[in-house]
Order: sequence, then C-alpha cells, then structure tokens
Amino acid sequence: MKEANLADAKKSSAKTVSIIRSTLDEIDPIKVKIKSENSSSSASKKALSSVWKTFTKSVNKANPSGTADALSGTISLYREIVERKQKIINLENKVNDLIAKAREQIPVE
Repeated sequence: MKEANLADAKKSSAKTVSIIRSTLDEIDPIKVKIKSENSSSSASKKALSSVWKTFTKSVNKANPSGTADALSGTISLYREIVERKQKIINLENKVNDLIAKAREQIPVE
C-alpha cells in the first residue's frame, strides 16, 4: 500500500515538474528575441554616433540642408532605438508572465 502511494506521488510530481518545465521552455525563444533586439539597438546606437558627428559639423559650418538631413537621421535612429527598447520591455514582461504562470503551477500543500 505504501509503495503504491509512493509510486502515485512520484508520478504526480513528475507530471507537475514536466508541466512546469514545458512552461519555462517557452522562455528560451523569447530570450533569443531579446538578444536580437539588443544587438539591433546596439547597432543603431553605433550608427547614431556618426550621424551625430555629421550633424554637429553641419551646424558648425552653418549648412542648413546638411543640418536638417543629419537631424532627421538622428531622430529616425532614436525612434528605432526607442521602438526596440519597447519591444524588449514587452518581451521581458512576457518572460515575467511565464515565470508567474510556472509559480502558479507549483502545488501548495
């Protein structure tokens, strides 16, 4: 009788662990997306430095069209960076939701 109860408990806990692991496995693809967005954001930041240098040179030379073009490029890059950061925040929120879901699946006795 004890052995049957023990076997049932083991099966039950193994099933619970399996369910929780499958929930946590959903985090891995999200982490890959976060890394991708981070690297894209980093590339935009690097591009921003050269565009900003162009902007300051145009301002110093009193070149209105060059200044406007460089400023437009700067704004565009900042928008990209902000959009990517927002995507990262949304993805991190998804990870937090999955972790919370996994915690809810842990039986409380």
